[in-house]
Amino acid sequence: MRFDNPLLPSTRSEMALPLRAAGHIVGALDVQSMQAAAFDESDVTALQGMADQIGIALANARQFQQTQSALNELDEANRLLVRQGWQEFLTAAGGERRAEFSRQGGDVQTVDTSGYILRVP
Repeated sequence: MRFDNPLLPSTRSEMALPLRAAGHIVGALDVQSMQAAAFDESDVTALQGMADQIGIALANARQFQQTQSALNELDEANRLLVRQGWQEFLTAAGGERRAEFSRQGGDVQTVDTSGYILRVP
């Protein structure tokens, strides 16, 4: 059976198959032929197998995209929390931190930076 489509006037046979994934229909595959009665049961079986694989691929792509989106949101939230944590730490620690060092014959220099020690070889 086929439906007249003015954009495809040479079509004589048509088959529409569901794209399925996890028990849900995610789309449709429309197959057309210029020959009358072009499709038999073996064609339906083979093309439905391919349609099922396409449906699973579409569902996997959608799930991958959702996972990537969630990962990006978590990454952004983590960056904000780290930034906030450092801001709170620096504010609570009393403001600016400085360290100075100089090189003297390869000895290790120790500089006291208001409660923190920086050792530079």
